[in-house]
Amino acid sequence: MRIGPWWIELYTLRILCGALGGLLCLWLRAPAWGLSRRVAGGWLWGVALAALLCGRGGYVLGHHVYFNQHPQAILRLEDVGGLHGGTALIGSLLVVWLWARVSQRTFNELLAWLSPAILLFAAGAWWGCASVGCAWGHPTAMPLEQRSSWFVTQAPDLYHNVASRYAVQNLGSLCAFLSAGIALTTHSKAPASLALYELASGALTFLRADEVPLIAGLRIDTLQDIGIAWVILWSLGKCQTTGAQTSAP
Repeated sequence: MRIGPWWIELYTLRILCGALGGLLCLWLRAPAWGLSRRVAGGWLWGVALAALLCGRGGYVLGHHVYFNQHPQAILRLEDVGGLHGGTALIGSLLVVWLWARVSQRTFNELLAWLSPAILLFAAGAWWGCASVGCAWGHPTAMPLEQRSSWFVTQAPDLYHNVASRYAVQNLGSLCAFLSAGIALTTHSKAPASLALYELASGALTFLRADEVPLIAGLRIDTLQDIGIAWVILWSLGKCQTTGAQTSAP
């Protein structure tokens, strides 16, 4: 897509829309959470860097056959792009945990502030994938009149093979965007919306056709999404239990 004198890929533009929306959300909400924008900004660079490194690492592992043959492409994101959403989130959560350890904030409090932005970024990433075919859905033989919908659409895979497919990217983007809206209205319970999104993302893996390693017959990203959701809910439950014990006479 051409914007003035610049040319930007639609995939990149859509991801940037999600990222900028998330950053704006964090900037506007920081004072209400008692966070210094300057201090939080420094930690956000750490969150972004961890997401980039872990996301790229997960993508390389998931496509290890290609990268074993083209190791020089690992660092050439401008030519061979790709980040794995699940491992990117794991990297981000590790930095949030470290942030909580060195500050007076709890992990759940920081994650509650970050959750809407994470989900907006995820919505942009899914939306971007729809333009290039990554995370493509299984082909389906649904009747012609039911195609080009939110559930089934004519779409390519990563190799540009167009077919009638389950619209996994559209569904993922919708789930992330709706979860972001819920997170914005639930304040301290916002991490539950992030966990809900992870469960929905795990469910969508059953409609995906991109190849990933299997464990006990299940896609590794299915197990990963469920695991992330469990950790978030466990942390949220532990925080509530600790709070209840602290307030008890």
